[in-house]
Amino acid sequence: MIALGEVDVSVAGEYTLLDPSVLTQRSLQLFANEVAVMTVFPYLREAVASITARVFQQPLHLPMIARGQIVVDVADRRADRSIWF
Repeated sequence: MIALGEVDVSVAGEYTLLDPSVLTQRSLQLFANEVAVMTVFPYLREAVASITARVFQQPLHLPMIARGQIVVDVADRRADRSIWF
């Protein structure tokens, strides 16, 4: 198969925690992998399909994923009150 090109797509989600005192590394890890990934992945799929359809005249569809198939490492950056996935 001949490669037609390369696609680079990024998505981001922003979440607000009303009571930071309840935040633990474990709860952050669970949220990132159970909620955050599942809420941004559909936007990633749409972006890839839309961009590849415009550029290559045929969309590339990312597969559907089940909860837990994608796992992210969580870096806790409490000093600046931001959490990065």
